[in-house]
Amino acid sequence: TVLSAIPDLDCSNRVIYANPCKQISHIKYFRERGVRMTVADNDLELMKLKEHWPDVKVLIRLKTDDSDSL
Repeated sequence: TVLSAIPDLDCSNRVIYANPCKQISHIKYFRERGVRMTVADNDLELMKLKEHWPDVKVLIRLKTDDSDSL
């Protein structure tokens, strides 16, 4: 939707693909449009990225115990 509204958007610097469960077709779509960063929550997503998007930069989402936070 965004790319149809702003077709000249520089995806390499302005878009992070952050779906927690990535379909291979979506990985290919964002890779082909120049997106350079994504988020991973688990080892299965990392293995999928290694196979289908090996040069992507990855932010690792960590689960922390915040039960004592204010």
